[in-house]
Amino acid sequence: MLGARWLCYLATEWPAEGWDDEREQDISNEIHRGQRFLVLEAQSVHLPHAVTSAGLTQQFMLPQGIVLPSVVDEKTQSVSFQASFSAGGQYVPDKIHQQLSALLRERTLQAAITRQSGRQFTTVVQIDGGDALSEDDSAVIEQWVKALLPASSRVLISPTFGLTDIDNWLDAPERFGTLLIVSMCIRPIIADGEGEAIVGLLLHFGDNESDVDMLSARLHRPEHACDVDFKTSAMQALQWGCTHADNVAWLWLAGLGTENRAQMLLANNNIKFPCVESSQLTDIDMKTGHSGKASPWLAIALAAGNIGQSPNPQLILSMPDKEALPWWLVVHPASESQPHH
Repeated sequence: MLGARWLCYLATEWPAEGWDDEREQDISNEIHRGQRFLVLEAQSVHLPHAVTSAGLTQQFMLPQGIVLPSVVDEKTQSVSFQASFSAGGQYVPDKIHQQLSALLRERTLQAAITRQSGRQFTTVVQIDGGDALSEDDSAVIEQWVKALLPASSRVLISPTFGLTDIDNWLDAPERFGTLLIVSMCIRPIIADGEGEAIVGLLLHFGDNESDVDMLSARLHRPEHACDVDFKTSAMQALQWGCTHADNVAWLWLAGLGTENRAQMLLANNNIKFPCVESSQLTDIDMKTGHSGKASPWLAIALAAGNIGQSPNPQLILSMPDKEALPWWLVVHPASESQPHH
C-alpha cells in the first residue's frame, strides 16, 4: 500500500489543480479506506509495580505516580532499575499462567468478553519471553487460554503479531470478527532498564457505530516510519486519524528505552505538536522499563484510559524492538472520531 499512502499524503500537500477528476476520486477513495479504524471495547493492564490497574493511566500522568523500581544486587551492591512480577527463579511458564489467569479473570475484561457470545471471536496471544518457551510450553499455554474463554473462541499463539497485522486487518475486515490481543513481556531474566507487563485489548472492526456508550476508543490505521521519513510518517498517521498536529492533546511514547530520548528524537526530526506541553508527553519506558513487543499495546491501553479526560485525539509513537523503526498511531474518543466522507 506504499504507493497509495504516499499519494494520499501528496494529495493533501499539492494544489488540487493538475489532478484530473478520475485520479482525484481514486485518491479520495484511498484516503477513505486509509481512515478505517478499529473500536477498542475493553482493555486491561497488569504491571508488577502498579498497586492497581484501575486508574492506571492517571497514575502514569502524575510525575511520581508510577516509578520504575530500583533493585540492589546483594553481591555487587550495584543498582539497576527493573520491574518483574516475581523474584528470580520462578519457572517462566508458571509465571505466564499466573498472569494470564489474573488478566482474563478481571471483571471488566471478562464482562466484555462475555458480550461477544455468538460472534466470531479470535484471541491472539503474544509472548515476549526470550528463549524460555518450547513448542510444548506454547501448546500448554494455548489450552490454558482456551479454558478461560468462550468455547467458540479461536486461540492463536503468535510471538510476532504486531501493528503490521492491525494495518492488514483494516484492509481485510473479514479477517477477524472480534479480536482479543493478549500481549505479555515475561522473561527468565530481567535486565537493567527492562520491565515485565501483560496487556489485554478487545477490538473489533469499526463501522457506523451507533452504540458508543460501551466503547472506549477508536484506533486508527498505524503508520510505519520505514515507508517514508520519520516526520512524514507522523503526518500520514494523523491523516489516517482524521486530525492534524495542532489537535493532538497527548503524546505517548513506548519502546524507546530508559535513556530519556523522547524530546531529542522529536526535536531532531522537527516534529512539533503545539498543544502538547511537556507534562502531556509520557515516555512510558521511563516508568515501566522496556517491555518489548508488549510496548505498543501498553501504549494503546494507556491512551484509551485517558479518553474520558481528553476529548481530543492522542498520538502514540511505539518501537516494539529497540533497533526497529517506529510506528505512529492515533487514538480518538469513540464518539468523537468520524472519518470524513
